[in-house]
Amino acid sequence: MNILITYWQTVRLARDELRNAGAAFVLFEHSGKWFELTTLQGNPKRICGALKKTGDRCRSKSLHRGGKCKFHGGLSSGARTPEGKARALEAMRKGRVRWLAERRASFQPVRTGAQAR
Repeated sequence: MNILITYWQTVRLARDELRNAGAAFVLFEHSGKWFELTTLQGNPKRICGALKKTGDRCRSKSLHRGGKCKFHGGLSSGARTPEGKARALEAMRKGRVRWLAERRASFQPVRTGAQAR
């Protein structure tokens, strides 16, 4: 049996852990996103949450696209060389062909143009 816990129930559990353990901070996950709680009254702050080499979670709060910090994949400059750009374009094409094949196999309509809006 799966029990769904809301965000604020998770925050309440984290506050209880912070109060009882006497820790300086508590890290918790909700819906695939990581949060850090440092005070009993404050709201949790979104953090990177990526696993570092030490086994700890990254606590960086400067997040970029994808919800990760610049050290863990949130800030990529992309391909720079012509060969790299060609590889990226080919990977995009192959990925789209694979995605279209999966959609067609499951009988889901593919939206194009004005339908996509």
